[in-house]
Amino acid sequence: MHNIAKIIVFSTIVLSICLTIMAQEKVDSANQTITKEEFYAAFNKAVEKTQTKKHRIKYTSENDSPTANEKRLLSAEFVPPNRQRKVYDFYENANLRRYEEMQIGDVVYVKYDAETWRKKTEENTYSGYGRGSETKTEYLLMKNQTVNNQTTKLYEETEISSYPNLPNSRPTIETKKCWINSEGLIVKYSRSTTDGALGKLINRTEDYEYDSTIQINAPTVKSVRQKSLKKR
Repeated sequence: MHNIAKIIVFSTIVLSICLTIMAQEKVDSANQTITKEEFYAAFNKAVEKTQTKKHRIKYTSENDSPTANEKRLLSAEFVPPNRQRKVYDFYENANLRRYEEMQIGDVVYVKYDAETWRKKTEENTYSGYGRGSETKTEYLLMKNQTVNNQTTKLYEETEISSYPNLPNSRPTIETKKCWINSEGLIVKYSRSTTDGALGKLINRTEDYEYDSTIQINAPTVKSVRQKSLKKR
């Protein structure tokens, strides 16, 4: 009888452990609706932690060819607390050109193609997509996914904008996804916009690499000789 009691106790413990594991696997494999506050709390925390690490971001895009008025971001490197370097490309007169931008603290340097670096004086202007008069937003914590050989949690925001006052209008869907690893660092981020009538407008992806060897130092800037003014 004593041995039977031991077996019963042991079996109960094993069963309890199995049920706990199964319950956890069910949670990990299920998609959960979360609040806006929960979504942005996790996202902002991951952004803050990512900014404390030397990292590189590689950007890819579909159906989003650069034009003379739009530069497409290709890659970026960051060295905390305030150094970054970005590489863009764009078309001008049917020619593909390269634009680079480096920021050291509050000073920004730029260069085009093989030109020398210079300090930036102009500001860039960006335009975005308008929102409909009615929007519906859903926030999800998706089941665990393996991304770039890392186990991650996927946070997803989907916003559907509609224009009920416009005849024959179709909704615009914007989806943001952020994959966060067990260290709380961003592994991947994507943003896509789909128009009900025009199809996919934007599909951009950012892949993050953490590299402690990244160095960003201020470039040599070619001095500009000031012209002397003749006295009249």
